[in-house]
Formats: sequence, structure tokens, C-alpha cells
Amino acid sequence: MLGTHWRSRRFAAAAARAGVTALALSLALAGVTPGTPLAAERSGAGSIPGAQLPGQFDDVDLTGRWLLRHEVLSSERDEYEGLELLFRVDLVQRGRRISGTAEKWRENGRAVAPAARSRLEIDGTVVGEEIVGRYVEVVGGRRARGSFRWRYSLAEGLLLGTFRSNVANTAGASRAVAIG
Repeated sequence: MLGTHWRSRRFAAAAARAGVTALALSLALAGVTPGTPLAAERSGAGSIPGAQLPGQFDDVDLTGRWLLRHEVLSSERDEYEGLELLFRVDLVQRGRRISGTAEKWRENGRAVAPAARSRLEIDGTVVGEEIVGRYVEVVGGRRARGSFRWRYSLAEGLLLGTFRSNVANTAGASRAVAIG
């Protein structure tokens, strides 16, 4: 999948655009879960610029409208790789729980017709400095399931991280910006 040279370069470039290191994104796509920080993360080399330090996240409320961009970096279907999806998301945070809905607005920069827009139901939890969750995407009468892992960048007001979907084992970079 990501082993060929041209895909590795594209992967690193996409990770940089998403605001995460290629190492961090590689680990997330490989299913490595957070625990003891890696040596690179302890030194700051593998960290997300502007990411929250433990304890700083307590005052942040994610309630509101967000624009969420998913960039597909790996998939069992070649035509999905490189796909950029834009969703309009409404989140509600109650304590450490988040929930919300989303609607797909664009694919590769092109507007999605209202009748063709998929809808997402989102449920997650704030765990330390991360937001970890799952979503169900309804497309036509089918339901797809996925997960996400974000970190909040206080400096930029962004959610940065990764997503994974059971549709063709798709995974990639995830980035959201608050719009209201």
C-alpha cells in the first residue's frame, strides 16, 4: 500500500498538509495506540505544532460548527487514494463527551448535490489531550463505520489527526477548523 516510493512521498506531503508528522500519521494508520510517548515525541520532534499539553484541554469547549477535511491516504481501492472530502460538522460537548452530526459538502473540491450528500453521526470522548471517537456514515441506504483520533491545536484553533473507515479499509489525515 504505502510501500512504493511515489506513495511514500505523497503520504509525507499529505501528512505535512494535515499538520501532523509522517511518523505520527504512519503510527496511527498502523493502529498504534497512544500510551507511553515515543522518544521523538518526548523530545518534541513527533509532536503536532501547537498541540495541547496535558491539563490545558480542560477549558476548551468544542461545541459549535466545524469544517472537517478528510484526505484519503490509503485504501484497498486505488481510486479512493488522494480523495479529499469536506464535511460540515455540528458538535456538542458535555463534559468529556462529544456528539454531533455531519454532512458531506464537497469531494475533491466539487460540490456534492444535496440528494447525494452522506450524513455522519459522531460520538467521542476527550481523553487527556486527544479526542477519540467513532462515526456512522449513511450513504444512500448503506451504513459505513469509522473512527477518528484528533488533537486540538490551541495555537491554530484546529482539530488535527487521523480517520479510518471500513469502506475499502480507507484511512487518512483529518483536519477541522471551527467556523461558528
